[in-house]
Amino acid sequence: DNLGVCNPDGLPTVQISGMVQNTLGGAITGTTVDLGGSELGPQVTNEEGEYSFEVKSLGSYNVVPMKDGDDPEGVTTLDLVLIQKHLLALKEMETPYVLLAADVDDNGRISAADLFTLRQLILGINDTFEKTNSWTFVDAAYEFANPQNPFDENYPQAYLLNNITEDMVIDFIGIKMGDINNTLALKGANEVMNRSVDALNLATEEQSFFAGQTV
Repeated sequence: DNLGVCNPDGLPTVQISGMVQNTLGGAITGTTVDLGGSELGPQVTNEEGEYSFEVKSLGSYNVVPMKDGDDPEGVTTLDLVLIQKHLLALKEMETPYVLLAADVDDNGRISAADLFTLRQLILGINDTFEKTNSWTFVDAAYEFANPQNPFDENYPQAYLLNNITEDMVIDFIGIKMGDINNTLALKGANEVMNRSVDALNLATEEQSFFAGQTV
């Protein structure tokens, strides 16, 4: 570039890169990462969950991950059981990421409405979440002040950079909405996921019924 047309202001370039992983450290491929404030188009994470941008220094940018579609993937009846146990205080959810995954109606709390939304999805009545994307993301470096109630916090779902002067590594944790027990296979879009769950024992009192009676 003898004439300096590619970088007329003479500013050095810096690299903004990172990884997008699930809570178990698995790479999330196919995540679209947008770099707001630049003229660069969005990137899609590779098989290792990686993305990378090269931009001019002293700029301000906003790194925003996004992934949507295939809402039923990873959602099974076992997820319903886990949410129900949480609501009944039989078994509390252990991490803020699981709590966020359970809020499928995106109202900032976990309730019977989330159970209803998941049932509609599992039964095929709906094929998408109406009020949220199928994935949500959190800055991997963020520490929740109250892990038992992440909904009261303004947790960062993007990363804002101001006057960047050096290479930056920004990682994100991806959360599949509705997948409470992390069953979703993340090794590739063409991999068939086993959606069956362990057998559950159901017991009820012995009763008699009449023909045509709804039970």
